[in-house]
Amino acid sequence: MLIDGIRELNQCNALALRERVNAVLTDAVKIIVIDLSQTVHLDSQGLGVIIAFHNRMRRRNGVVRLLNPSPIVQQALELTRLHRLFEIVKCEGNPDVWMEQRIQKFATITDRLSENHETHPLKLSEPATAVGAR
Repeated sequence: MLIDGIRELNQCNALALRERVNAVLTDAVKIIVIDLSQTVHLDSQGLGVIIAFHNRMRRRNGVVRLLNPSPIVQQALELTRLHRLFEIVKCEGNPDVWMEQRIQKFATITDRLSENHETHPLKLSEPATAVGAR
């Protein structure tokens, strides 16, 4: 899900954005990409909505990505140390093209794993044991 065109994210529109996204958010959605390249104003209410999206997606094993944050947004994220919480993506060009490329790349990796009947590269096939365990 791509959310774009956000000029301001503040107390005036944060609740409306949350309601709009929650209305269309289905169980199939695992990634929310928020394009913040045009955002010129962000306040604590706006940050709160982004954090709420993050918390909701984390409970669903999903992720929120912040795409091309404007300098003002980047500064707010760094001052609040939220840049450590979110995946921040900086890319050139059209965000829709970037999203499609990411989806295709993921589909290709998933197909290869399925064809080879391999386990996910990050999953352990055997339970891990603690170092020095007896």
